[in-house]
Amino acid sequence: MQIKTEELKKTYDYIIIGAGIIGMTILRELIEKGKKNILIIESGSMLSEDPYPKFMNVRSKKFKIKSKSRFNGVGGSSNVWGAICAIFDEETINNHFKKKVFPINFQEYSHFLKQSEKYGYPKLNDFKIDRSLNKTLNKKKFIQKIPSIRYFHFSSILESESVDFLQNSFVEKVDKSNKIFFTSQKSRNINNSTNAKKIILCANTIENYKILKKSNLDTNLDKLGKGFMNHTKGVVGSIIANEKLNDFLSKKLDDSITYFGIQLKNSSFKHYLKINKGFKIPILDYMVKWLNGNNNLYEGSFSVSSSQITVRLLYLIELFLNLLDKIFGIFYKNYYHIEAFTEIKCRDENYISYDKKNKKTTVSYDLSVNEINSLKKLLEEFESKFKTKILFKPKSISKLKKLVSFDSSHHMGGMVCGESKENSIVDLSLRVHGTKSIYICGGGIFPFSGIANPTISYVALAIWLSKKVL
Repeated sequence: MQIKTEELKKTYDYIIIGAGIIGMTILRELIEKGKKNILIIESGSMLSEDPYPKFMNVRSKKFKIKSKSRFNGVGGSSNVWGAICAIFDEETINNHFKKKVFPINFQEYSHFLKQSEKYGYPKLNDFKIDRSLNKTLNKKKFIQKIPSIRYFHFSSILESESVDFLQNSFVEKVDKSNKIFFTSQKSRNINNSTNAKKIILCANTIENYKILKKSNLDTNLDKLGKGFMNHTKGVVGSIIANEKLNDFLSKKLDDSITYFGIQLKNSSFKHYLKINKGFKIPILDYMVKWLNGNNNLYEGSFSVSSSQITVRLLYLIELFLNLLDKIFGIFYKNYYHIEAFTEIKCRDENYISYDKKNKKTTVSYDLSVNEINSLKKLLEEFESKFKTKILFKPKSISKLKKLVSFDSSHHMGGMVCGESKENSIVDLSLRVHGTKSIYICGGGIFPFSGIANPTISYVALAIWLSKKVL
């Protein structure tokens, strides 16, 4: 149930900001350990009527992020995605641990991945495969459990006597004394505050960034928001069906759906290719995605204004392109299409920013020359290994970059780990530098993205933080 703001206690032992995947995991772990006096604050509600509210809108520079890539409400984005999982490789984890920019090594990471099984995630052993295809290519396994993991199913824990749950409320900022300030979405003119011994920011990456940006903390604002990462993707061509590729297609088992991605073997870039049934022309797929990304313009009723006439035209074009896609599918049945998922490295050139005066959030990110060249090489090695030619493969780097400029909504980076505040935002216990007990848990603290559908890793990190730190 929603509690009234006047019933809030003056001080809590724990305040968790965000009732999504990470926040609900930490709440469950704390209660399991007998912790009480916990407040959890959610900008959405138990059943969000508006899971993509205006306050979450973000402008994009260079590559575009989806306007609906962040879901507010109990359970967070688990309400809408299919719970596909993959794990980070040992080399990536241990290299960043040794550099002291990630809090746990691969052995600890594996330990807490195993503990995530109680939330319905796949067993760690399920991800083990022979990763080598040949001298130049590896394969990577992805698993989706059936039925999909929905954290809304854990919402009964919010009715515990140990928990106060505040919904439809947006945290504006925190201060050095561990006081939080929040605003009710239903009464935007009312500001409220309360204190906690420990505060854990578990909102999405961009919202966590905004809270820190607006807070009066001893944070390195020059570093805050730098190193934003996202998994951009796009169709890059079609091929004639090949029996050797059947093992890479999605397969439905009794309790899961699995598929294999194809990666470069000895590369620091973790891009991968996904093989799907059906024929597609990359530029048509790109156009449909571009039009669909503007679907908020033509939802609901239309007026007779010239702008709405343009919007109607765009809508009709999208319908026509989808119909064209289906027609091609009829005539080209014996074809597969290739979808490329790209890794963007943690670089300061990619960032989140917030204009306090105009209350505008902007994300600017792009693929570097090295990153896109690595993808080009992956496509070439794929053709060589499977003795095939990719139809409609872009002939230039710029066209390839354009085709993969849409994202798969895994926002990471911008609040990375480190030993000092000069080069990081949180320390190796995920505590915000310059604070006694304010923590961040989520994709923002990662200094790598690695194309690993990171949700299971977020949950493992949340369990680690709960048991080893909080």
